[in-house]
Amino acid sequence: MMKILILDDHSFYANEINEYLTEMGYKVFFAKNYHDGELITRKYGPFDISLLDVILQNGKTGIGFANINEDKLGRIMFITGCNDKTTVEAITNNTRYASASKQNNIWKPLKAFLNGATPKMV
Repeated sequence: MMKILILDDHSFYANEINEYLTEMGYKVFFAKNYHDGELITRKYGPFDISLLDVILQNGKTGIGFANINEDKLGRIMFITGCNDKTTVEAITNNTRYASASKQNNIWKPLKAFLNGATPKMV
């Protein structure tokens, strides 16, 4: 069974994604903050896929989390509600990562990512 980590401090989005992935038969681990993400990654990693919010609480970022834990996160997709130039460039300039915007319909890029594509935020 494929294991997926969701790291997102916005429970509305994370709960929707978690419910969808669980219904699809994936084993989902949900972390609501950076610290919980580290604990879950140490205990249950490595993961096949990780869905990481870019901006987390207390000045932490999903990008920083990925840099430290990349070897345990599998394929990484950043999900963000921020469309400022700096955030968009930080996640779209790295061809190793997929990205999706919470402000747009994230379902199409998420489904493509689960099927092996590396979609980029538009």
